[in-house]
Amino acid sequence: MDFNNAAGFLGQKADNNEAQFVVYYLSHAMVFCTGVIIEPHVVLTPASCVFGEKYRFDVFAGSHMFLEKSGISRTVNNLCIHQGYNHSLRWKDCQPDNLALLILSEQFSFHQPEEGADYVVNKVRYGSVAPRVETRHRDRSCRLYGWGSRRGDDIGSVVVCSGFVLGMMTSRLIDRPCGVGFLDLTKYAKFLTCGVDDSRDVIDHEAIMEFDYTTEPLMTLYTVSPGKDKKNSQNETEETTEVP
Repeated sequence: MDFNNAAGFLGQKADNNEAQFVVYYLSHAMVFCTGVIIEPHVVLTPASCVFGEKYRFDVFAGSHMFLEKSGISRTVNNLCIHQGYNHSLRWKDCQPDNLALLILSEQFSFHQPEEGADYVVNKVRYGSVAPRVETRHRDRSCRLYGWGSRRGDDIGSVVVCSGFVLGMMTSRLIDRPCGVGFLDLTKYAKFLTCGVDDSRDVIDHEAIMEFDYTTEPLMTLYTVSPGKDKKNSQNETEETTEVP
């Protein structure tokens, strides 16, 4: 992911073996937003990107070069916005609790590559087992993942340390009073875990919760019954048993 642009980011292009959990989409206000996959059917993103959405929309993943190829898509069926999010002072103050969960119509596959993706999509870790605050300054694995658009509209960029998502950018870099505006996601462990648990109540369990791979079928033993017509008896079966 390229941070070498007018917004002031300095970085380098991400390899396909990292940031496999990042999704990207255009919000209802045509603002480029990003998010992260925290479960196969759940995406974490800023609430300001999806507040007011009335219609289903698509999010994309599987590519670090979305201008060349969009990757793979999933449709958002449901939204879960933090109850503390206040939209009334959007352009005057920083919105508190600016987080939302997107519930997808179909889960992403973590087991096999999908057509159109450059890599196998994965999820980022989250929750109360994240690295403690007092040890973060010694963690040299921390990375900021995002595209860094020239207008600074890279809302939803995340800070990931030791495989855990710890921070998310929830405001634009320009014309906003709160500046960069990162949220400490370790303070929202309850919202994330409870939101993921509740998300399973609004999805199609029969379809979306199935594994995307199957086990090898058991060997089948056919028993042929003897008959008067020897020629036809070879094609008749009376009993079928499965051998483990």
